Amino acid sequence: MFEQMKRRKIVGYTSPKTLMDVYYLIHAEKGWQEANKRVRQIYSFVEISPQGQNEVREALALNWSDFEDAMQMASAKSQKVDKIITLDRKFQNKDKSYIWSPADLKSFIIQNTQN
Repeated sequence: MFEQMKRRKIVGYTSPKTLMDVYYLIHAEKGWQEANKRVRQIYSFVEISPQGQNEVREALALNWSDFEDAMQMASAKSQKVDKIITLDRKFQNKDKSYIWSPADLKSFIIQNTQN
């Protein structure tokens, strides 16, 4: 998936929170310089999805028990993305046509490059 984004075959979006999570996790293990390097690498090939007032309003309107998932969905819809790719199985079960696993995306890419 990341290779596809790096080669601009697909456009990837992420949230500011995801970048903060990546930074936090790497910083805790390897220090701020490595964390900064990794966030810059990710930032170089993804778009940042806005998470402002409209997205919060839309997330609250979804009335989901997991607000973080609701924010991801609201942000994705505001950017008109085709699919959300996640490892979170509970999130995947919310809308299987819109929320895919990385394996689903890989299968889709393979099928569409063979045809």
